[in-house]
Amino acid sequence: MLLFLDSPKFIKVLRAGVKGEARAPVGVISKNTFEVRDGTNASLSPDEREEIRAVVGGYREVAEIQRNLDVKRFPQIAREVAEYYATDATALERKQISAALVEALRVVRKSDQGAEGTKRRPAPVTSGGPAAAAGAGNASETKRPRQRR
Repeated sequence: MLLFLDSPKFIKVLRAGVKGEARAPVGVISKNTFEVRDGTNASLSPDEREEIRAVVGGYREVAEIQRNLDVKRFPQIAREVAEYYATDATALERKQISAALVEALRVVRKSDQGAEGTKRRPAPVTSGGPAAAAGAGNASETKRPRQRR
């Protein structure tokens, strides 16, 4: 029988001792990749390998559920953090919140622009609105650039 001990970065796998025997270390599974480190499978029976696969599957499922929960709660969390920033945050907390927000927006913008760093092309103008009548072609060409604060 295997025991699985949870730690922040790893799942430690031990073989349970029988009647007074000490637990024997079997190996470590990374929580980052959910891969079993080299050498762990060498001394395992087929049943133990299956047990490890089942436990790793459970950890993967929990990680996926947690990510989905985080994504769905993000608008609420962002609102609560913004309210805290405006009312109660210390100077250090404001700096940390600002840095995290700037980095998150950088990643989102980069992702929206595509992995190659090329910007998405604006959608073509399909109606004959004022920009088309003036011969501007694409409405995005008539916009003034945003000024930085």
